[in-house]
Amino acid sequence: MSDRTLREALRRSDLLMLRAIGENWGVIDTAGTMTATRLCDLIVPAILNSDSLRAKLANGPNGVDRALSALLRAGGKLPKSYFSAEFGTVQAYGSENFLNAAPWRDPGSVTEWLLYHGLIFPGYADVAFGIDEFYLVPKDLIPFFETPVLYDSRNGVKLIVRPAAQSETAFRVAAKSDFYDLACLVIAADRIAKPVEMIRRAYSPSRVDLCRRVLMNAEILKPNEASDGDVIQSFISQPAHAGLVALIRAWINDSLTDEIGESEIFRIDPTFKADLTKLRKRILSILGRVESSDWISFRYFVAILRSLESDLIRDPLRTPGWMIENPARKDRASWDAIEGEILRLFFRGPLHDFGFIDLAFEDENLETLSAVRVTSFGKRWLAALRGEINAAARKRYELPSIGTDGLIRLTPKTLMTIRYHLARYCDWEEIRPDRWTFRISPASLRAARNCGLKIAGLTALMRRAFGNALPPSLLSAIENWDRNETEATAFNAILVSDSDPNRIGALIVSRDCAPWVIQRLNPTTIMIKPKGINAIRRKLAELGVLLELTLADDAESESVSK
Repeated sequence: MSDRTLREALRRSDLLMLRAIGENWGVIDTAGTMTATRLCDLIVPAILNSDSLRAKLANGPNGVDRALSALLRAGGKLPKSYFSAEFGTVQAYGSENFLNAAPWRDPGSVTEWLLYHGLIFPGYADVAFGIDEFYLVPKDLIPFFETPVLYDSRNGVKLIVRPAAQSETAFRVAAKSDFYDLACLVIAADRIAKPVEMIRRAYSPSRVDLCRRVLMNAEILKPNEASDGDVIQSFISQPAHAGLVALIRAWINDSLTDEIGESEIFRIDPTFKADLTKLRKRILSILGRVESSDWISFRYFVAILRSLESDLIRDPLRTPGWMIENPARKDRASWDAIEGEILRLFFRGPLHDFGFIDLAFEDENLETLSAVRVTSFGKRWLAALRGEINAAARKRYELPSIGTDGLIRLTPKTLMTIRYHLARYCDWEEIRPDRWTFRISPASLRAARNCGLKIAGLTALMRRAFGNALPPSLLSAIENWDRNETEATAFNAILVSDSDPNRIGALIVSRDCAPWVIQRLNPTTIMIKPKGINAIRRKLAELGVLLELTLADDAESESVSK
């Protein structure tokens, strides 16, 4: 597979090629003034949109599907000589002839069509006899061309399950449909080395842990090294549904996490091996076969699956009961005790954390799962995993709000790229699923700079994000800080005044008092740190003067006690 992302591959292209690719995706540089970076910023999200991409492929020339299938079977790249022989060559042009001929508007081969649509790129790789030229697919495009994660269940057995009784839905726990928002925050926290405790409180520890794990499995975050900024930029620039499908794929294909073994519910023989990727796919497929959008009885659901999915994790004829047991149950090796408990484990865990299902319980302690309901969000994403194309709802984006004091409020309707980048430059004052509150401060700007971010990048982002709502005074303050660092500071201090300038001078040079002196304001007045008041008092007493405190009662007691 190619190690390059779409953005990286585009950056290696010259400006003429970028304009050609951009035109095929509706990004037209009429004035010819766009930089290569700006063109990349517009082209990447246009291509990484599954709906528009599939529409393009559907209208492509004969042979496009076969060419992409050949590339995928070969791991994402094929020698240029082989690919050209099978799918046509690319006509070479000089710069002037290229503009006159405009081959991107009427490609002469499948290869040209793919090349001028930014779906394949030329590259080089080491081979046995030296270096050979290849055509390759960027790695973040491959998931769009792969076969669906789930088989189409429309022709499968539908599951008609008894509706849940009222008592079975007494205590309900609704799922959240904001997993992609959570991923944005987790990535931002990783990039600026910010603890995730605030995120865990807002989104729940189990969801944050699952999110971090799938981001690492998808190679968007790196566990022991700096994450690739281009990979992250490509991820957050794509439509939310495409990003979420990529994360769910990463969860399904996770070979390191063993939900069954880690649960401590089962006693498992070392020789027992479960295919967890296959199991996750089957559970999602089962969920996709549920017809009802209402609450269904979990007990009845398990009873139906006992007859339809008897081999969910064990072969009934080949797996002895002692290989996996549930010691807490009398029927410790029965289908209900093993497969039923595994379903409960997945439903209460990742399926609920992703937002696929709502849960209901009979008891207020939420111990016994009694009913489930597939959410509309879940039905939409299960269909996407089967390769079905849903018309994407037109989303209305909201501009973030900003005050002259640097306070910024964002909602889930704020564009994802804006939320992500602002999160990297700001202090996080409050994180809630429905609102993020940030603040720009000298400390946040300094932390961003220490992480390699440029303050000019923030000001450019703010101009685009806030437009005329951006307070000019705040923009000026940020730019001044970038030039001069901190120009204004607020802190607690105590003023010490003495009619004799010599005693003030003695305080300044005293070994005990000097560490507490902040500044000499004039010959008879100094500013000291509150914790230094006792040292000042002692020194003045040595000089024959009693210090009279005129502090407020609470300030005096606080400073003296410290």
